Amino acid sequence: MLATFLVETVFAIYMGLRYASSVFRNLVCLILLCLASFQLAEYQVCVGPRDTAPIWGRFGLIGITMLPALGMHLIGAVTRKSILTSIGYIIAGFYVLFFAFIPGATGQPECNGNYVIIQIGSGWYNVLFSAYYWIFILLAMVELTLRLTRRDPPPGFGFSRQLIALTLAGYLSFTVPMGIAALLTSEVRRAIPSVMCGFALILAIILTVYVTPLQAEESFAMKPAT
Repeated sequence: MLATFLVETVFAIYMGLRYASSVFRNLVCLILLCLASFQLAEYQVCVGPRDTAPIWGRFGLIGITMLPALGMHLIGAVTRKSILTSIGYIIAGFYVLFFAFIPGATGQPECNGNYVIIQIGSGWYNVLFSAYYWIFILLAMVELTLRLTRRDPPPGFGFSRQLIALTLAGYLSFTVPMGIAALLTSEVRRAIPSVMCGFALILAIILTVYVTPLQAEESFAMKPAT
């Protein structure tokens, strides 16, 4: 957990220093920092005082709550703008406030060594949170797939299929292994946020090593000559 936190944090710092400020770069940095925040929260739940575990659980949930909305925004930066981005931020903002200030929003986190179980209170807000998470992940992958398989890009669309394919590969890199693991054992299904964020280290590597450099290169190529 601590090693993953350090890797994702270093990646975010590297991206911030290496590439010029842009919506895409900033979104990637935020995604990496949100992933890192969950790893830090897991580490503190396992090694910190027990009475601080609920606070760290809330902190971790706040970090991953932003990920679907940030991901949809990132997809829009390489495909097309969508109203789903605004909807995602509204839902994410609601849950950030919910986890931060509502008593009983989360249960006592459980440290199981390789992963941490952070429970959200039962009720409609739990169902909505799960729906928000999975629907936005699926919609992002559908949008990337549709753009990847489209023969002729729409006017003004300058990013390559390679960039879209790499972004889609980043999504598949954590959703597919997490889905397989969840099918194999019920214990994993209780710890989906932790397991998914563990696999998301692959996403962090793909974004840092492949996607962002290519996006920066293609963005530079699209700039008009002066």
